[in-house]
Amino acid sequence: MFVILVCLFVCLLYFLRGREKTPPVVPNLLRLVWTIGTSSLADLFKEIVKLGEHTSRLGGVTKVDVKFLSLYFITSPDDVATVLYQSAEKSFFYDLIKPYVGDQLVTANVPVFKRNRPIMDLALKIDVIQQYLPTFNTYSAKLVEDLGEKVGMECDLTDIITRNILEMVAQATMGHSTTDLITDDYAAAVDRELEVLVNRVRRPWLFFDLFFNFSEEKRQQDRALEVIWGLSDRMIKLRKEEHYKRLKNEHVEKAEFRSFLDVVIQNTVTSDSELYTDIELRNLVDNIMLAAFDTSATAIEFLMMCVGSDSRVQEKVYEELNRVIVPKGRAVTQEDLPQLVYLEAVIKETLRLYPIGPIMARRASKNMKLENYTIPAGAQLVVHIWSVNRNKQLWGADADEFIPERWLDPARIPSSPVAFGTFGPGRRYCIGKTYAMHMIKIVSAHILQSYRVTADISKLELEFVVLLKPVAGRSMRIERR
Repeated sequence: MFVILVCLFVCLLYFLRGREKTPPVVPNLLRLVWTIGTSSLADLFKEIVKLGEHTSRLGGVTKVDVKFLSLYFITSPDDVATVLYQSAEKSFFYDLIKPYVGDQLVTANVPVFKRNRPIMDLALKIDVIQQYLPTFNTYSAKLVEDLGEKVGMECDLTDIITRNILEMVAQATMGHSTTDLITDDYAAAVDRELEVLVNRVRRPWLFFDLFFNFSEEKRQQDRALEVIWGLSDRMIKLRKEEHYKRLKNEHVEKAEFRSFLDVVIQNTVTSDSELYTDIELRNLVDNIMLAAFDTSATAIEFLMMCVGSDSRVQEKVYEELNRVIVPKGRAVTQEDLPQLVYLEAVIKETLRLYPIGPIMARRASKNMKLENYTIPAGAQLVVHIWSVNRNKQLWGADADEFIPERWLDPARIPSSPVAFGTFGPGRRYCIGKTYAMHMIKIVSAHILQSYRVTADISKLELEFVVLLKPVAGRSMRIERR
């Protein structure tokens, strides 16, 4: 009798295992694939948003099975937290960006990431970032001056903002004044490389190197990377030569501040050893350049559109700036930054509504227990940051509205660690968060104390080019204060 009961129990376990809940399957998969392959990048982003909304309606987890690939979309905040805090392995999708940024940071495997993280923390700690404030102020003032050419005109300010932020970030990242080295070709090369990455996803045959290496996209990528790498290689050579002279006690003009590259070299290069090869150093530099300049320039553009669409918010920012930054237009100091409380709330609200990285992808390195499902090891997980940042259960019924005041009331800020997912919470959170917040706050302070901005955010159309970017409705009008 006992044997029979044991057999029945074992059979029950197998039965229950076979009946284990699986996430609902994404409907209209063929439509999604067709959109990815044939439609505009704006239509692609609309499908990404719809996919997030659909996943949320079905409980926060959906699944796509494509031959050998299981792809899970996650919008449930609790499950997003599980994925980001338990899984540090990036999805294979990130392999596509390796030709650009290498495998030392964004695309690094876990052992490489753990090796590099302490060095990155040294290079981006607060006392180093504080040395960048004069650079941030100098280029912000230059940006204000350049914007003066557009006063009274309704126009797209993207090129002016991007060029100035690029020069600012290049100096902070690589040291020395790089203005003579930065050209419009560099920004264009970055844009083209990002387009190539998206096209490789949109055209499945290009995903495989066998076909990609013989394509026109590969030739365009090579031309873009020649421009991008050229700047990084020149600056690495220069900074290493100066470092070796210092090691030999030779006279070298003292730099005003230590750039990101300076700090990395000083902590990894001795007279008889180097932790990184020149290519690995270039990988680190290119990671920081992409993460800092392109994302920050776009974030500032989103901020101007949000503020320009809400006169009440804009006047509150202006009043705060005039109270803290006296006389008007002077450089923003480290002491000023904590006092710009409302401006910080505006920045966070902008980044909540318009996260530059609207989705993130991970690979489950082991079986992962979510709230209602178990995800098998090896599965590809897509975390939908856009949906989490606008989750009405976390942020309230007005989650889709631009309300900076929510950040000033502790009762309105969700306790979930992933509610504000823009900087990628979890084991691989964004190491440049403090850097980005300092820079965006200083740049926006200079702009908004100098100009009144008029925009219409309701006309904004977005596209997904690896990063979230405005594609239409971004024209603004500025008037001098």
